[in-house]
Amino acid sequence: MDQESDVSTKKRLLSLVNDVDLITRQLFDTLSVQSSQGRPGKDESKTTISMDVGQLTDILLQKNNDLVELMCVARLQQELQQKIEKIRDEILVQDQAISFLQKHLKSAEDLLAKSLYQAKAKLKSFDKANSGSVFSEDVIKYAHKISASCSTAAPLNWSPGDPRRPYPQDIEMRCGWLGQLNNLGQNAMDSDSSLKPPVQFGTDGIQFPSFTSFDTQGNQQDLTLMNEAKAHEDVEVMSSDSSTSDSSDSSFGND
Repeated sequence: MDQESDVSTKKRLLSLVNDVDLITRQLFDTLSVQSSQGRPGKDESKTTISMDVGQLTDILLQKNNDLVELMCVARLQQELQQKIEKIRDEILVQDQAISFLQKHLKSAEDLLAKSLYQAKAKLKSFDKANSGSVFSEDVIKYAHKISASCSTAAPLNWSPGDPRRPYPQDIEMRCGWLGQLNNLGQNAMDSDSSLKPPVQFGTDGIQFPSFTSFDTQGNQQDLTLMNEAKAHEDVEVMSSDSSTSDSSDSSFGND
């Protein structure tokens, strides 16, 4: 059995076909001899030939059965071979898909490596920024001072065409705190002095915009107009008082 299992099915089929061919020829030869010796008086030879024909026939039938069984095995192996070929084709398609995905994964890996490098660089910059961070309370206090002292409200007597502006102009902004931040690079050796506003600025380092002087001028003009109106009213009152006094004197003289 081990030797038969080592031999391929094709060789076994060829061996059986050769055996069947050989037995068939021998059977035909025996039958031809029997027909040629069909004379009376030779019963013993006829009996021997008949036995040979029967044995050859049995052997031929056995070989035929073996051939049929081996043909069934060959048919099963052929079906398995077809399945194997089909699976090989599928494997080839999957290999191509895997190669395609491998290329995309490689490009994705390169992209991820680049993104990771950029992320690490950003994290370093974040750490550097956090090491010199400013407290939010200081920013809020400074913003409150700006909103309280540097309001952008227009003067009460402002009108279109007025040379004054209801907001700080560029030169006014450059003279303020934010404008002084541009000079920090020049005074890098003295960090404490660079962070403080100039002394000539207003209270607490906040410079009041120049439009506050416009408000003062406008208020002075309003006060002047009010004083003039009040003086005019006083004159009218004095004139009315004098007229009433004159009329009373004249009436008293008549009496």
